Amino acid sequence: MLYVYPNFGTVLFLPEVIKTFLKFQQKMPEDKEAGGYLLGKLFDKQLVIEVATEPGLNDLRNRYFVMRNRLIGNKILSKLWRRSKGELFLAGEWHTHPESKPSPSAYDRTEIIKSFTNNYYPLKFMSVAIIGNGPIAKTWIGIQNSSGLSSLNRGGYQLWNL
Repeated sequence: MLYVYPNFGTVLFLPEVIKTFLKFQQKMPEDKEAGGYLLGKLFDKQLVIEVATEPGLNDLRNRYFVMRNRLIGNKILSKLWRRSKGELFLAGEWHTHPESKPSPSAYDRTEIIKSFTNNYYPLKFMSVAIIGNGPIAKTWIGIQNSSGLSSLNRGGYQLWNL
C-alpha cells in the first residue's frame, strides 16, 4: 500500500507488514484489539515501513482497547534496531478496530499525541495505521507531526499477492 504525504513524499507498507495487519483483524466478536510498532527505512523521499511488531503476551487487550507493555516493546525495538545495524527506526504505531471503516477515536488521538511527544521519531513525524475488519484497502493511515494528526490518501495499489 502506498500513501502520499504532501511536502515529504510517500509512505509504502511492504507485504510483510500488511500480512501482520491481516493476521490481527478483529473479524470475530471474541477478537481482541491488537497493536504494535512500525519500523521503517528512508529511501530519498519515501518512508518504507518494513516491520509491524506483533502484540506481546503482556499487553492489555480487550475488544475495544489495547495497551502495549512499553518496557518489552522498547526491548524489541532496540533489538530490531541493532540487528539492522541502525537502519531500521521507529516510524509509528498501528492498532486494530472492530469496524469496517476505522478512524481514530478521541482516546486514540490522545494516545497518538502522547506517543509522538514521548518517543523519538527521526523524521519528525509518526505514521499511524488503524486496521479495520473489512478490506485492508480501507485501513486508516495518518501522520502525526507538530501540526497535528491528519489522514493520508492512497497513492497506489499493491501489485503483489498476499
